This record gives sequence, structure tokens and C-alpha cells, in this order.
Amino acid sequence: MARLIAQTPELAGQIYELDSPLLTFGRAEDNVLSIPHGSISSHHGEFRLDGSDYRLVDIGSTNGSKVNDAPVTNHLLRHGDLVMLGNALFEYQSQAPTTAAPTAPLPPSGERIALGMNQSGVGRPASFVNLVAISKPSKSGGKKLPLLLIIGIVVVLLAGGYLAYSTFMS
Repeated sequence: MARLIAQTPELAGQIYELDSPLLTFGRAEDNVLSIPHGSISSHHGEFRLDGSDYRLVDIGSTNGSKVNDAPVTNHLLRHGDLVMLGNALFEYQSQAPTTAAPTAPLPPSGERIALGMNQSGVGRPASFVNLVAISKPSKSGGKKLPLLLIIGIVVVLLAGGYLAYSTFMS
């Protein structure tokens, strides 16, 4: 049997059993699961039995629903999912068997894997784009420009200070 275990301090220790094919939930008393938390809408959503697990369906709640920190409106829950209804956190537990995602077989031990090389000979895909705004300093005297810039700023400040002093002191 599936259930939601409250993780939020206001509801700590509360366990909500999911035991029907369709369960409405929200803050209002007329829901099958009435959850007394201020951030949950009065008619927040539904849990629908889908195979051996439940599907969370948000029916237009004010504060929304998230599963594992991703906003959802219709999501099939899996054992261990963290469900956020409004600002109330729950853990979904299920007796349903979990199926592992298919994986590619590992290469034999000691075998090298060839990576694609781009034009510069670096092991990155050809379509790789660096989105970092900070570029590497150039090797051809890139340190001269900041020094000249600092000297220029100091000269301008000294000249401005001298002009201001001579104007107001005369």
C-alpha cells in the first residue's frame, strides 16, 4: 500500500494512506485526504492509481506541486519521491516493485575508450560551446593593459583633484 509521510514540521508524524483508486486532497474537509496546512489549496489535487503506483495530478492549486524539486501538474510517483504540496513536504512510499533503467554494458577491464576530439585536439564534442563569460588571459602581454589602465585612472584622479583644489582655494 502506498502512503505519504509528512516531512514538514507542522505535520510531523502524519501518515496519509493512499488506499483508493482516486483520492482528492487539499485543505478542505470534503477531500478524501484533508491536509491541514496553510500553503495547500482547499482543493489542491488528486492521487490516481496508475498501475501499482499513484499519479499526482495538480488541479490548478495556488501554490503548486513539485516532485523531487521539479514543478509538476501530472506526474507518476515512484518509491522515495519527495512530494511538495504548496510548502508542505512529504515522502512517497510504495510497495510497488521498482525497475532499474536499462544501462549499456561496461567495456572490458583495461580497454581504452576513445573520446571525440575537436579542432584544438581537446576531448570535447565538436558542438561544445563554453558559456563562461570569463575568458582566459592571453599569452601575448595581456597583463600590460590592466597596469596601463590603473596608471591612467590614477593620473586622471590626481589631475581632477588638483583642478578642484586650485579652483576652490583661489
